Amino acid sequence: MVVAAVALAVAGCGGDDTADGGNDNTDGGSRLPSLALTGLDGGEVALDEPTETPRVINLWATWCAPCRAELPAFDEVAASAPPTVSIIGVNVGDDRDSVESFVDELELDFPQLLDPGAELNAALGVTNMPTTLFVDADGSIAFVHLGAVDTDELTSLIDEHLGVAVDA
Repeated sequence: MVVAAVALAVAGCGGDDTADGGNDNTDGGSRLPSLALTGLDGGEVALDEPTETPRVINLWATWCAPCRAELPAFDEVAASAPPTVSIIGVNVGDDRDSVESFVDELELDFPQLLDPGAELNAALGVTNMPTTLFVDADGSIAFVHLGAVDTDELTSLIDEHLGVAVDA
């Protein structure tokens, strides 16, 4: 399976943190699935295509309270991130109108992709929201973080797993 290790460690929305303070799981180099998602801007993104920069991909849903709490941190980090890393949100399971309304309400500016059929989650075996993927430029998943993050933790994880320093 693409990310079998993720499926073993995943719980429900927000999940309970482990005693060491996180629901982190290294992935061991699995790749993103061959899947194209449409952005709120109308463009299509093929997730398995190599990119010029590593990516941080945050999987979230409008019904998920921890997602709502962490999305402003992703927006803040995305606004201050150097061009050597991309930060992308992927809404899982909601329709376009709901996502647009939610994004407007939270005043999010970082790019958002739509996955109304939860195809990415199914391909990765992810059942926990939020989940954040740290992906190398070649499409290999370097690290998976399960559960919400704040600004400091997100910048630290980007530096640690993608080698990109971000001042947020």
